[in-house]
Amino acid sequence: MSVRDFIETEQQQVLQLQVVGGDEWTGLIKVYQVLQRIDCLIEGRYTVLKLERLVTLNVLMGFRILVQSIEAPYLILVACEANQLLNAAIQDMIRTFFETIKQQRFIKVTLNTRSEDRGTHFL
Repeated sequence: MSVRDFIETEQQQVLQLQVVGGDEWTGLIKVYQVLQRIDCLIEGRYTVLKLERLVTLNVLMGFRILVQSIEAPYLILVACEANQLLNAAIQDMIRTFFETIKQQRFIKVTLNTRSEDRGTHFL
């Protein structure tokens, strides 16, 4: 599936990209550049953040609730750092977040991970 296909399809909302021989930030930058090139980045309609920050935002301000109010195409580009601990509480929060976005067909999420990351399987 190409990035454009992912953006245009309504069937898939989450795309996990594993970087082999590099880091998650390199993968995220490459995805960002492709999105720019195919004109799929709309000012104010995307967020770039670390998985750790997504978790923090959800705890501090209920990022899940904010996501429920989105009624136009929106991209969330997430760098999943290899040292991110995914304990049971964080895994539950991530599951809840993904359950929430299932109801919002306008939201697309990319998860950029390293191939050797131990959290890759869960994500």
